[in-house]
Amino acid sequence: MEKPSVLVRASISKNHKQACLPLHPQLLAALSRSRPANATAGDLVLPGLVPRSEAFNLLLGKAGIAKVDSQGRSVDFHSLRHTFCTSLHRAGVPQREAMELMRHNDPRLTANTYADASLFSLRSAVDKLPWNGLEDDAQGDAQRNGFGGHLPSLAVTVEDGMETGKSPANMGLKSLSGAVCRAVAKQEDWLQRQGSNLQHHG
Repeated sequence: MEKPSVLVRASISKNHKQACLPLHPQLLAALSRSRPANATAGDLVLPGLVPRSEAFNLLLGKAGIAKVDSQGRSVDFHSLRHTFCTSLHRAGVPQREAMELMRHNDPRLTANTYADASLFSLRSAVDKLPWNGLEDDAQGDAQRNGFGGHLPSLAVTVEDGMETGKSPANMGLKSLSGAVCRAVAKQEDWLQRQGSNLQHHG
């Protein structure tokens, strides 16, 4: 079978809509191995192997499995939908595609009700992010070396009637309107280290 799938009839679907859902190749192989030689299209897939609710609860008790856990989650056949939805999220399936596979009309059902966030791999999600290091970054240098995180000023000489040797930092960052500042530091080297949109205007 090129594209194995299962047809969910509208009469038994939760949202009362017909849906054609793809089957995992390994699930198809497992079902094919258990299929009787004389099986027909209308036969049950797992005849006699899916217990009724009463029998299922009895088996849980014999196995020592609590029907309801400490978080109020109940173990039943419907729990497989929660497992399926959580697995889709953990596999990185886009939200809209997960909604289609779950046959949900409300994205909140897919993202919140049926997905168990406690099983999400948050660490691996963070590890996938690219690292933009602060090496050779002027703003990072300023936060490490400057005063209060401000970008350190270039050494300047101030002309036009103002005292020589005073820098904007020493002057309380007051405006130098009307003055001519001439940088005496290595401007070109400084400009190459800028991590912002500061530009040299001559």
